[in-house]
Amino acid sequence: MSATNVQVRMDPELKSATEAVLKSMGLTMTVAITMFCQQVVNQRRIPFEIVAPRMDTKEGWEKFNFNEE
Repeated sequence: MSATNVQVRMDPELKSATEAVLKSMGLTMTVAITMFCQQVVNQRRIPFEIVAPRMDTKEGWEKFNFNEE
């Protein structure tokens, strides 16, 4: 099987925390992203529920400030 590269920009703290959790599960970021993509294809949808952040609190606005970059 040939492979291609995918670049993703994310917060370094989120990346480190994600890698730590995945490592505890015996997975790499590459394997987890490949699993996610395969489930998107299989289910023809995002394979989990997407919940909007609470924007009625200060913490909600600060945590999900999409205009920082």
